[in-house]
Amino acid sequence: MSETVQRLTRAVATIINVPGGRQFTDPEIKEFINRGLGWAQTKMRSSPVKDLRFEANLTLVAGDTKLAVGVSNELPTNFIVPIRLWEKQEGKWKEMSQSPDHLPINATPKEQLLWWEWREGKLCFTGATQNIDLKIQYRGSIPEVTVPLDTIPINGLDEVVIAKACAIGSVVGKLEQAQYWEGSASELLDRFISTNMKPYQAVGFRRKRRRISLPPWRY
Repeated sequence: MSETVQRLTRAVATIINVPGGRQFTDPEIKEFINRGLGWAQTKMRSSPVKDLRFEANLTLVAGDTKLAVGVSNELPTNFIVPIRLWEKQEGKWKEMSQSPDHLPINATPKEQLLWWEWREGKLCFTGATQNIDLKIQYRGSIPEVTVPLDTIPINGLDEVVIAKACAIGSVVGKLEQAQYWEGSASELLDRFISTNMKPYQAVGFRRKRRRISLPPWRY
């Protein structure tokens, strides 16, 4: 079991495995977590947030000038559009510049890339004389839920998934706290969506919300 799921499993167990009540096993709790992530994804697909920010670390092989989805040296399968790129120079990340126009087609490769271009669904470069480590921040689609769930693929969803898993487990275990955790999951997801939808609109987005204090997790 991966570290991420192990942490979430223990957090949920702390809440739903109450003395005198049903004691859920790790596989049962992992299924609640999986269902919680599926619920969150379904809600996000019906909101303005249909894709999120991700980061990927890749290596551009010396002489290569393109990165794309589904080819050698490929971009992540959920890749939509790039946001920012960095290349490693002398052990440090240096942000690259997006070309305001087409990069020269037959440019002579140098030690560093410096520039990038997004054209026809491909990340394009002038090429380098050595392998270049890249860090790419991009807009990506929400990954599909897999069973069994090994990791939570979206940063910032941990608390949402924990709350929803607690709600599901509370219903199954017939605990009085089920309604509280259902409301908490919805509120936390609203906050997540509010934060991530800001790049989609020019005007502010406001929601009335109540303060939610999740209990500290015991690992």
